[in-house]
Amino acid sequence: MRASKLLALALACLAVSPARSHDLHAEEGSALQRLLSRAEAALADGNLEIAREAIDRALERDASSARTWHLLASWAQAAEDRDHEVHALHRELSLRTSQELEGADAVEARILELDPIAADLFGLSTKYVDQLRPIADRYEKEGWPQTFRRYQDLFG
Repeated sequence: MRASKLLALALACLAVSPARSHDLHAEEGSALQRLLSRAEAALADGNLEIAREAIDRALERDASSARTWHLLASWAQAAEDRDHEVHALHRELSLRTSQELEGADAVEARILELDPIAADLFGLSTKYVDQLRPIADRYEKEGWPQTFRRYQDLFG
């Protein structure tokens, strides 16, 4: 009897309350937005310590946020920390490219300004794709298309 009352209460609560799975993500997003806004405001005020703290918290919440990596690059520029700036810009570029976000060209241009080996790094994919294409073609002919598709995924 007691179990049936608990079950009935649980079902009533579920029926009354809306599904919350998407709400949790929205709450996470709003918390992320607050952290990013806090970081932007702190950077604008020149408070690098608070900005870095907010950026770190934002990265803990969503390490795949291009906006957060952009803020980290801005923080590093303000802190005159070139290594962190270059790293953050490379990560931002990777995310903008993989998520098909606008602004990748501007980030790449900034990296080329700061990183003396970036041009060579960016040229590697073209160089190696040309070398790997015949191997991939051979795999396709020999009946190993999954390998060919993997190369396509990696090197487009």
